[in-house]
Amino acid sequence: GNAVDDNNNAPNSNRDSSSVAVTVATNAHGSLLTASEMIEHSKRFILPRFDELTKAILQFTTHHMALVRLEVIRLIPKLATRCPGIYRRRYLDQSLTFLIESASSAPPPKSRVDVRPTAFSAIGQLASAMRDEEAGGGDIMGPTVRIMKVNPSFIDEKKSDEIDHYFVELDEISDFNKRINTIFGLISENLQSSNTSALRLDVLGCFANMVEALGHHAAPYVPDLTEDMFRSGLSVPLIQCLH
Repeated sequence: GNAVDDNNNAPNSNRDSSSVAVTVATNAHGSLLTASEMIEHSKRFILPRFDELTKAILQFTTHHMALVRLEVIRLIPKLATRCPGIYRRRYLDQSLTFLIESASSAPPPKSRVDVRPTAFSAIGQLASAMRDEEAGGGDIMGPTVRIMKVNPSFIDEKKSDEIDHYFVELDEISDFNKRINTIFGLISENLQSSNTSALRLDVLGCFANMVEALGHHAAPYVPDLTEDMFRSGLSVPLIQCLH
């Protein structure tokens, strides 16, 4: 009798677990939408809370739901625009890795959410944000100073509660410089193979923003990519990119 009851309860248990998972994902998505509005409209109010907010948002980069990851992708360039200097030193490496992985990964067959167009757009917008000197950015191909919080386990217990400790590192090769071949390779690949106008538009936009942000550093990549741009014929996205 107990075995029968357990079997009958199993479907209900599965439904309950699925319901909880959907509720958690919905709450996460709603929180990210709220964060987006805060970043857009808070002006300088967000600055003292920038690190706390950025860390909270980036923890969702590994979320299993594409819709949640999509919102993180949209938020990354917005965050970088607010504080490009801090973002470059603390979060750029992680963000670029996540965006490139997102731009490289086709959605599963049954998924209705394709994050690739938004990921390409975000890569270009992130480059532009890092280049904005008026907001605190600069040469995105120059050396990078990274500031990382030290793991509390490496600090003397008597001092661990007194002050935060940070590790400062100077990297002669910037985060964009390390990935420039990968980014332009993805752009070329998708210009040649893209069969959706939405993806093509965002790939072209990414290319335009990258070239503008990189300046003369982009020169070696432009000739081959220009051929890829025109290979599929004249289109509205292509004209927008050229403008």
